[in-house]
Amino acid sequence: FHPQQGVLNYLLSLVGLPPSLWVYSPRFVIPSLVLVEIWHWTPLVMLIVLQLIVPGVNRYFISPPQTLSYTAGVNLAPTDRLIVYGSTRPSNAFYARRKVIFVSEGEEATIRQALAQPGQTMVVLPETYQSKLPPEAKTLVPILKQYGYVLLATRPMITIPEHATQRPIGTLPAH
Repeated sequence: FHPQQGVLNYLLSLVGLPPSLWVYSPRFVIPSLVLVEIWHWTPLVMLIVLQLIVPGVNRYFISPPQTLSYTAGVNLAPTDRLIVYGSTRPSNAFYARRKVIFVSEGEEATIRQALAQPGQTMVVLPETYQSKLPPEAKTLVPILKQYGYVLLATRPMITIPEHATQRPIGTLPAH
């Protein structure tokens, strides 16, 4: 270390203050060393923190709409519609492997138009957005929920025939 050169002394000289002996002055030696250590170790600590936090962020905020989009894409016919409401992440279209109608808040007329068309319509949205759906969407059936997101559809995935009798739980057919 040079006692009178460095970034801090340069900045002090710009405002007309004399340079300081940061590392040699008994008054500044401990704070200077603390700053050097913080500067030295902060990147490593940030990498460790990010390594611990990012998987949780992915699990709770990024993965759920992608998983629900994939589920919808697998279960929709080519002529059916998938709407992603409240998010415009292109990854939803990638995981759905189909065309996706992205609807932002305030564009609920697009949802009305899609629901008026024949065939199945599925909607991926945050659960908190359900109350913002147009009245025509109140009949949508929840198919799957995951970490605050929900997949809604115009009809259930499984339909139980009305004449079907309920089997006792725990029995298997032909056993």
